[in-house]
Amino acid sequence: MTKPSSFFSRHLNWNKKSSPETVNAEQYAEAFVQFKKLLLEQYQIRIQAKTAKRLPINLTAKPTHFGTSPERVALYFNDLTIESEDIATEIDKILNTHYRLLLIGDPGAGKTTILLFAAINILMDESREQKLPLILNLATWQKDRNFKEWYAQSIAHTYSLSPIFVEELLRRDAVMPFFDGFDEVAEDTREDFFQKMAAYFGDQRSRQLIVSSRKKEYAAAKADAPVYAEIEVQRLSLEQIKKALKGNAQTQAADRALLDAIDRDEWLGKAVETPFYLNTASFLFGKGHKLWGDFPFKANSLEGRQEELIKVFVVEQVPGRRERKHLSFLAGKMEEESFLVFELVKMQPRWVRKRWMFHLSFCFFIASVVVLAFFLANPLHVLFNLLFGFILGMELGWILSMSNSLIRTKDIQTWHWQKFIEGLKIKLMVFGPIFIFLLYLILHLRFSPDVELDTRFGFGMRRFGVLYFMFWTTLLLIGGLKVSGSATNLMLHIYNPYLRFWATFRRFFWIIPALLMAIVLSVLATVSWENGFSWEEITIWIQNPGLWLGGLLLFLLGPLHYSQFPQHFALRLVLYLENKLPLRLVTFLDRMTDQHIFEDNRRTINGKKQRGATWRFRHKILQDYFAKMKD
Repeated sequence: MTKPSSFFSRHLNWNKKSSPETVNAEQYAEAFVQFKKLLLEQYQIRIQAKTAKRLPINLTAKPTHFGTSPERVALYFNDLTIESEDIATEIDKILNTHYRLLLIGDPGAGKTTILLFAAINILMDESREQKLPLILNLATWQKDRNFKEWYAQSIAHTYSLSPIFVEELLRRDAVMPFFDGFDEVAEDTREDFFQKMAAYFGDQRSRQLIVSSRKKEYAAAKADAPVYAEIEVQRLSLEQIKKALKGNAQTQAADRALLDAIDRDEWLGKAVETPFYLNTASFLFGKGHKLWGDFPFKANSLEGRQEELIKVFVVEQVPGRRERKHLSFLAGKMEEESFLVFELVKMQPRWVRKRWMFHLSFCFFIASVVVLAFFLANPLHVLFNLLFGFILGMELGWILSMSNSLIRTKDIQTWHWQKFIEGLKIKLMVFGPIFIFLLYLILHLRFSPDVELDTRFGFGMRRFGVLYFMFWTTLLLIGGLKVSGSATNLMLHIYNPYLRFWATFRRFFWIIPALLMAIVLSVLATVSWENGFSWEEITIWIQNPGLWLGGLLLFLLGPLHYSQFPQHFALRLVLYLENKLPLRLVTFLDRMTDQHIFEDNRRTINGKKQRGATWRFRHKILQDYFAKMKD
C-alpha cells in the first residue's frame, strides 16, 4: 500500500536530501557546452605540461575472463607498436570494440598521457558530443563506501563542479569514466572496489570505461577488473629510443649528448626505456648542454639509476633546501589525505602542529577589526577602545574559531525570480499567519497598553518592542527573499586561486545591506511611534560618520568570517612560522610550475599568462619522491 503524499510532505521537507535542486534543460545544455570546452582546454594544457617526446609507444592487448575470446582479440589487435600520434585513434578503436579496458604499465610508462590523448580524441569526436571522458583518481576510495555517492563526489571534487550538475550528468549517462591509479587503492579495499564498480555499471556494454594501474600492484590484487580487454604499456626498446634520438641528432645537441650517454652507460639505457625517465634525462642533458661525465651517476642497478635521475632533476630545478622542504611537506599531506590536485581550500587547521597558534592568529584578526571599529565610532576614548575592543574581539574570535575546526567554502549562488515565485505561495501560507500574529501583538501594545507594564517598564517597553519587531521583520524578510530565490550555479570553473573564497564572501554579503536596512527601518518606525526616538537623537547619530564606518566594519565581520579568508590567512601564517610552507604560497606554486615540478591550469590570455588556481605534481613519481624525502 502506497502512503499518500500530503501537501505539506511535498513542500515542507526542506532539509531532506531526497529533494535536490532541479536543473532545467536550458541550464544543463549551457553548462554542458561550457564545461566540455573547458575540459578540452584543461586536457590540452596537461598534455603540454607532460613535455613528452613524440616517441613510439608499445601496446599489447589481450582478453580478460569477462567475455572476450582470445581469437577476437588476436584478429583485431595483438603485439602492435603504435606511433604516438596514433595513440588516441587506436585506443578509441579498442574502446569501441571492447567497451571496457584495463590499462597497465610500469611507473612512468605513460598511462596518464595515453588517457589524456584518448579523452581529447573523444571530446573532439562529433559523433559522441554528449559524452564527457572524465579522468578520476582512485586514491580516495575507501572500503564499505557507497559507489554511487563516491563516484558523484569524486567528479564534483576533481573538476570543481556543482553536485547538482554532477547528478544531472549521471542521470543522463553523459560521463565516460577513466579511473586512474588503481594501484593507489589500499590493498584490503581493491576487491571491494571492483565488486561495487561492476554492480554499479552492470553489463551494459554501452557504458564505456577505462581503468589504469601500475602493473605490479594490479598483479598482486586478488580480484580482476570488470573489463573486457587488457592493454599493457610495454617498455620502449633501446633500438626505438636510439632511432628517435638519431632523427633529431642533427638539430638537437641534447639528443646527441643523450645518445652518447646511452652508449656509455648500460643502466642509463635501461632507465630511459620508460618514457618519464627518458623525458627527464632529455631535459637534464638539454639544460646547460651537459655531457654524461657531468652527472654524478654511481649506482649499478636500474632502480638506482632512475632514483639518481630524479635526484639530479630535483636539485637542478629546486636548488633551495627550504623550498624542497616545503614541497616535501605538501607532497606528504597530499599523500596522507589522498588527493592529487591541490587547491588552497584543501589546506586545513589540522596541518599545523600547534593548533592554538592558529586559533590565536584568527582571534587577533577579529580583535583588530573590533578595535578599529570602536576607534572609528568614538575616537576620543582611545584607551577604552583598545582595552574593551581587544577583550571583546578576542572573545568573539575565540568563539568563532572554536565553533568550526574546518575551512569550508560555498559554491557561487545566483538569484532567480522564477524560483522565488514558485515557492512564494507556500511560504506565505506557512509564515503569513505567524507574521500577522506578531503584528497583532505589537499593535496591541500600541493601542491597548498594559498599565502595569507601563508602570513597571515605562515608555521604553513599547519603544523596544517596536524597534525589536521592525528590526527582525526586515532582516527576516530580506533573508527570506535572498534564500527563496537563490540557486547554486551548475558549474564553478576555478580560474583564480581565491575564487572559492570570494564566491563564499559574495554569498553572505547580503547580510550587510540587510542589517543596515533593518536598523534604518526600525529606527524610523520608532520615530513615528508614541514615545519613540526623536529626530534630534537620530540627527546626532547621522552626523557622526565614524559611527557608520565602525558599524559597517563590524557588519563586515559576518561575511568575512563565512568567506574563510581570515581562517585561511591565519593558517598560512602559522604554517609559515612552522617553516612548512611559504607565506606567498601561490607565487611559490606558480614558480615551481615554471620549474617543471608542478602542472597547473594556467591559461595564456592575450599573450599574458594567468595565475594558477589548481596544481598537481607533474608525475606521481615526483610526488612520491618528495613525500618520502627526509629532512
